[in-house]
Amino acid sequence: MDTKEIKSTVSNLEKSSDDTTILKLLNILNDGVKPSEKLLRETKVGMAVNKLRSSNNGEISSLVKKMIKTWKEAVQLEKSSKKKPSQPQQSPKGSPTSSGSATPSNKPAAPVAAPKPGSTNIKFHSGPRNPKTDGINTALYDNSTRNASIGALYTALAIEREETGEHILSVAREIESEVYKAEYASK
Repeated sequence: MDTKEIKSTVSNLEKSSDDTTILKLLNILNDGVKPSEKLLRETKVGMAVNKLRSSNNGEISSLVKKMIKTWKEAVQLEKSSKKKPSQPQQSPKGSPTSSGSATPSNKPAAPVAAPKPGSTNIKFHSGPRNPKTDGINTALYDNSTRNASIGALYTALAIEREETGEHILSVAREIESEVYKAEYASK
């Protein structure tokens, strides 16, 4: 299906109210969409389909969940296949995002080996990572500002990283602690 056909089908899907028509349109999208990040963003088909995730009709709900899972895996596979060829060539430029300042130089090898494209054994929410999606509690102190700082650091450190949430949290905590000592311990 091309972009125009997908948009037309999405439009019909959004206008439909009976379950039979919705199922037919979902099956058309399921069979016809060859997912890529560009296509999904351009057509917004994922948003339209996701609205039906909590449908009272179990058949619609399970089909939508299956479609979304398949599309996410396809986009993740697409992203990881694009990164692999360029990673060795761009490691000096990519090192700020692929390794934290507190990790030794031999650590970046682990994130490259950890992701298994198309694998369903992903340990975190696919999509943007943050403490909430990773199930990490950043309320470590009685000070809400310090906790918010750790949360923000965690989110920044987790961008395009495959390390465990606990590891990222420990790095965020170390950074926050050093900044706190430098700014407030002497005052």
